[in-house]
Amino acid sequence: MRIVLFVLLCVILVKSEPLKTVRAAGATFPQDVYQSWSSAYFSENPNVFVDYEPTGSTTGKKRIVNGTDVVFAGSDSSLSDEQYAEVPDLQVNFKSIIVF
Repeated sequence: MRIVLFVLLCVILVKSEPLKTVRAAGATFPQDVYQSWSSAYFSENPNVFVDYEPTGSTTGKKRIVNGTDVVFAGSDSSLSDEQYAEVPDLQVNFKSIIVF
């Protein structure tokens, strides 16, 4: 029985794709929304995990401009012209949450 379970586990591990983590950081305000979206996406795509760190807008923008370790940053303000000039191929300004 143990051998059968071990073989089954090995087959599952070999056939499953590795977990991919999408790292992001930034504003604290949208954290709950991003967490909800991440959970919903993960339930449909169990090999992709979105890890959003609520570090604050300034830190998120610094990390995306520096190319540190994030693929998107949440912020309540746009990058400055100088920041855009530092990273000309950076795609930004997607309004994900609008509050009235």
